[in-house]
Amino acid sequence: MRFSILVFLALVSFLSCKPTNTHSSPENNSKVENTGKILFLSFKIEKQAEGKSKVVLLDVFSAPGAFKERAHSITSKDTIVVAFLDKQQQPIKTVLVENPLTTSFEDFSPDGTITRQQANLKEAEFIVRANLTEGATYVKINHSNRTDLIKLP
Repeated sequence: MRFSILVFLALVSFLSCKPTNTHSSPENNSKVENTGKILFLSFKIEKQAEGKSKVVLLDVFSAPGAFKERAHSITSKDTIVVAFLDKQQQPIKTVLVENPLTTSFEDFSPDGTITRQQANLKEAEFIVRANLTEGATYVKINHSNRTDLIKLP
């Protein structure tokens, strides 16, 4: 009994501390001027009726510095595309994020075998990290057949 409670607590801790995987797309990124700051965008995504989801910007902050952006491919079909746009709403930079509403975890059965389980959440928070670029005014988020346009503060 105690073992199952410990496993449950470990799983809850693991799921609550899962880092968000963000990946930059190499397209458009080579032509962009970096400002020497890293932009952090905190979002909340909620699943709504008919399988659609809604994304809300919770917080925006920046910090001095820069990080190397690497091109990664995400094979998931429910990837969230975050595009940074200029004043004319033309794309400057694109970041791909694995859908935070779908997560996986390892489950331990009583006979000692480990299996990977997939969980679909109703809501989740995630953070997008990107080098701040000159002229970024809007963020456009494409997800589950829906597009949200958010003006950066």
